[in-house]
Amino acid sequence: GRAEALPLVFLGRILVAHDQMSPDELNALEKEAFRFSGVGALQR
Repeated sequence: GRAEALPLVFLGRILVAHDQMSPDELNALEKEAFRFSGVGALQR
C-alpha cells in the first residue's frame, strides 16, 4: 500500500525561546515540542 512507499520523515524547525516571550507562548512551544515524545509537561 501507500504507507510502504512513503519514507520515514521527521519535520523539524529551530526556534529560539527568549525572555521576551510570554508564558503562554513558552507553554505552547513546550507542548508542541514534547507532543510525540511520551514526556509530560516539565515540572517548574
